Amino acid sequence: MERIICLVIGYAFGLFQTSYFYGKAHGIDIRQYGSGNAGTTNALRVLGTRAGLIVLAGDCLKCMAAVWVSRLIFGQSHPDMIYLLSLYTGAGAILGHNFPFYMNFRGGKGIAATAGLILSFHPYFIVMGVAVFFGIFFTTHLVSLGSLLVYLGFVVETAPKEKLYARPAHPYTEALLSAVPIPDPTLQKERIILEGDIPSTIDLPAGCPFAARCKRCTKACLERRPETKEIEPGHFVACHLY
Repeated sequence: MERIICLVIGYAFGLFQTSYFYGKAHGIDIRQYGSGNAGTTNALRVLGTRAGLIVLAGDCLKCMAAVWVSRLIFGQSHPDMIYLLSLYTGAGAILGHNFPFYMNFRGGKGIAATAGLILSFHPYFIVMGVAVFFGIFFTTHLVSLGSLLVYLGFVVETAPKEKLYARPAHPYTEALLSAVPIPDPTLQKERIILEGDIPSTIDLPAGCPFAARCKRCTKACLERRPETKEIEPGHFVACHLY
C-alpha cells in the first residue's frame, strides 16, 4: 500500500508541467512549437536560455519535493524502506511528467525529473549535480546531455579532504588517489591498476557501477546498488564492504 501511495504522490507532483505553464504565461502552447515536447530542451529552443533554466529547475524540484514529502510521511514508520519508497515516488513523478492526464497524456521525456530523483537522495548530490550539469550545459549548450550525465553519475564517497586522503574507504577512491603523484622523487607508492570493462551507459548494471573493475567485488556488489552510509562523522561511502 505504501508503494501505491508513493506512486500517487509522485504522479501528483509530476503533473506540474513547468514548460507548459511557463509557455501559457507567455501566450503560447509550447507543444505547438519546436519539437512539440513539453520539456526543458524545447523550452530552451523556443523561449530562450532563461526559460530553459527555469523549466529545468522546476522539473527537477517537483520530483525532489515529491520525494521529500514521501520521506516526511513514511520516514519514521518505514525507515528500512525509505530508499525504495523514494524510488517509487520518483517513478510516479516521472510518469506524471511524461503522461499528464489533463494534457492528453502528452508531456515531456522525464530527463530533468529523473535528475531531480537522483539529486534528492543526498545533499552532496545537489552540489555535484549542479556542477556537472552546468559545466556540460555551458560547454555544449545541450540540456539533454547535461541531464543525462547527472542521471548517470554515481557518487561513491564524500568526506572532508583530510579524511579522504588519509583514509579512503571506497576501492575506486583508493585507485584514484594512488594515481596522484608525490612531489618527491625519492618516495614511491604502489599504483592500483584497474582492470575490467567500464559499464555500458545504455545497459546499466543492476549492482554497483564499479563492480566489474573492483578486486574486492562480492555477490552483493553485482546484484544491487549500495546505499550511502556514514561510516564516521562527515565521511559517507556507497559500498557493500561497509
